[in-house]
Amino acid sequence: MNTMRKKAAFAGINLLLAFSFVLFFGQETSPLWNGFSASGDAVMFALVGRGITEGVLPYKELLENKGPLFFFIQALPQYFIKGTLGIYILQSTVLFAELELMDGLYNSGHGGKRYAYLVKELFLALLSLVYSRGNMAEEYNLFITLLGFYSIKSVFGGKFVHEKFPALILGGGVLASAIILIKMNDVAGVIAMWTAACFYYGGKKRYQARDGLLYLMKFAVLYLTGMLFIFLPVCLYYLKHYILGDMIDGYLLLNLSMVSENGAKASFVKRLSMMLQPYGLFSMLPLFLMGISCFINWKKKDERIKRAAMLFTGSCIALPTDTHVTGFPQHLIPAVMIWLLAAWSLSSDIAFLFQHKKMRIAGLLLCLGCIFLCFARSAENSIRYAAYYDWVWEDARQEKQLLDVIPKEERDSVFGVGKFSSWYFANEL
Repeated sequence: MNTMRKKAAFAGINLLLAFSFVLFFGQETSPLWNGFSASGDAVMFALVGRGITEGVLPYKELLENKGPLFFFIQALPQYFIKGTLGIYILQSTVLFAELELMDGLYNSGHGGKRYAYLVKELFLALLSLVYSRGNMAEEYNLFITLLGFYSIKSVFGGKFVHEKFPALILGGGVLASAIILIKMNDVAGVIAMWTAACFYYGGKKRYQARDGLLYLMKFAVLYLTGMLFIFLPVCLYYLKHYILGDMIDGYLLLNLSMVSENGAKASFVKRLSMMLQPYGLFSMLPLFLMGISCFINWKKKDERIKRAAMLFTGSCIALPTDTHVTGFPQHLIPAVMIWLLAAWSLSSDIAFLFQHKKMRIAGLLLCLGCIFLCFARSAENSIRYAAYYDWVWEDARQEKQLLDVIPKEERDSVFGVGKFSSWYFANEL
C-alpha cells in the first residue's frame, strides 16, 4: 500500500511539473498567456487540426509542410475542446508521459530515485531553452524517441526476454513510421537505436556470417512490416479523399527541396565551425561526455559496446539538426534526447565519481547551477516574447471591420495574405 502511495505521489509531482512547464513556457497554447503570442507556427498547426474537425482537407484546402499524422494529433483534442486549450492539455499530457518514462529509465539505475529526479530537472531545463513557445512537431517526436529508448534499453542492460525481440523490432517500425509522418527529419534516432540493438543482440547470440545475414534480413522485414501499421491507414485516408498526391507534394517533395536548399547554404567548413557555437555545443557536449565514458570503459567489452551504441545513436540524432542554418531553436528539441542517452550511459561512471561526499556536493551544486541558469534564460525569453506579441493578439481582436465585409456564407474559406494565424482564432474563422 505504501509503495502504491509513493508511486501515486511521484506521478502527481510529474503531473504538476508537466502542466506547470507548458503553462509557463508554451505561450502559443497556454491559458496563462491568453493567446498573447498566438501568431506563430504552433497556432497555424492548430488551425489545420481544427480544419480537419470541420471536414477541411489538409494539403488541399489548408497547406502546411508538416506530416499528415501531426495534423491528426492537432485535431484530436479539438474534437472535444475547440481552440488551443485542448492542445495545451495534450502537450502537458505528453510531457507527463515523458517524465514517467524517465522515472522508469533512471530509478532502476546506479543513481536511484535522486538521480532520476536530477535528470528530470535537467531535462526540463534544457527543453525550456529550445521549446520555442511549444506545440512543435519535434516536441511530439521527442516523446516517441524516448518511448523507443525505454522499450529497447532492456536489450543493453537488465533482464531481457529473447523471445520478445521480434515484437520489439516490429514496434520499432511502428515508432519510426509515426515520426516520419510527423516530421521525417527526426527519425534518425529511432532507426539508429534499433540498428545498434540488432547488432548488439546478434553479437550476444554469436551468429555465424550466413546466419547473421538471414537474421538481419528477417528483422528488416519485421521492421518494415511495423512501419505499415501506421503508413497504410494514413495513406488510405488520403486515397479515399483523392489527395494522396497533394500530401506527397505538400509534405514529402516540399520538405526534401527545403532540406536540399538549406544544405546548399552551409558548406562543410561552416557546419564544422558551428559546432563550437552555442547551438552546436548543445548537441556536441553530451556526445563528448559519452565519448570519454566509452574511452574510460574501453577494456570492459560489454560496457564499451553499450556506450558505443549510445554514442552512435546520439551522433545520428545530432547530424540532421540544421538550427545553425535555419535559426529555429525548436530544431534542437531532438538533441535533448542526446542528453538523456548520456545520462543513462554515464550513470555508473557518475555513481563511481560521486562516492566521496565532497564530490557529490560539488557535482550537485554544478548541476543545480546549470539548471537555474537554463530556466532563468528561458523565463527571460518567455516574458520578452509575451511583451512582443501582445500587440498581435490585440490587433486581431480589434480588426473587426475586415470581418464585417466578408459575407457569412464565405467565412469558412477565407485566405488572408499577411494575416497572423491569431486573426483566425480571434474571429473564430
